[in-house]
Amino acid sequence: MLKESIAVAESVIFSVVRARTLLYASLALSCAVTVFLVASSGGLSDHLSGVSLRSSFLAGRYFLTLGYIPLAVALCLYVLVRRYHASDVEWDSHAWFAAVLLVVIAFLTGGRGPLVLGVLFPLLLLNQSSSRRFKGPALVAIGFAVLVSSMLMSILLRDNAYDSGQSVTLLQRDPVGVLLDRLTMGVETRPFDSLILLNEVDQSDNLELLLGASYLTVPSWFIPGSLMPGKIGGANAWFTSNYLPRFYYPDRIETSISAIGKGSRTSATLGSLWPDC
Repeated sequence: MLKESIAVAESVIFSVVRARTLLYASLALSCAVTVFLVASSGGLSDHLSGVSLRSSFLAGRYFLTLGYIPLAVALCLYVLVRRYHASDVEWDSHAWFAAVLLVVIAFLTGGRGPLVLGVLFPLLLLNQSSSRRFKGPALVAIGFAVLVSSMLMSILLRDNAYDSGQSVTLLQRDPVGVLLDRLTMGVETRPFDSLILLNEVDQSDNLELLLGASYLTVPSWFIPGSLMPGKIGGANAWFTSNYLPRFYYPDRIETSISAIGKGSRTSATLGSLWPDC
């Protein structure tokens, strides 16, 4: 019985050690990719200024913004291993250290999507699947903090470059007013505008059905543009270039068609193929 207990204990320790080794290996890889990304931009200052036009500024090296993914996966795995095999304390110093660097790495991609959907949301789901899940008030507070942080990130990394610092000056004078204006004036609700535009085009019978072609381009997203000159964009690129060309050209800046927009177009496509659906 004692030997079996010792064997189980050794197996648990081995599992945690392997998960921690994978965590730090992923951390090293993600940091190396991020350092290369920033260095290829000419330094941190030039990088933070350039990501306001991510599509054109990161052309040919956009794949480097995926550097946060290995670390995010390894961190979730490490926490799960500790949850089920090691200790009641899931988040030790190694996990917290990796989480802080993960947030920084995602921030340096210049996009709010990687930070919110690729990092914060998975970590929140990870926590909510544990016995120490957040309750309603805490979730509301977290949602509010993420919303405000996302708007601040947009102002600092994008608007600040567009208007030569005027947006930051206004934010410093009246932070509450500026953030409320972004919500009420539609700056942060572009996906809803996209849905309205899609409906208008659909009602005029001018909506092009791609028959799922936009989803076939997903694998090519991981291939550097320098290795695939004829690379075709996805649904966002199709939507912006066709229906908001003044926004798309000349820097190929994409706006979101929204997840609902993609889903509704898929439903419309299926309905055209199988009317009985």
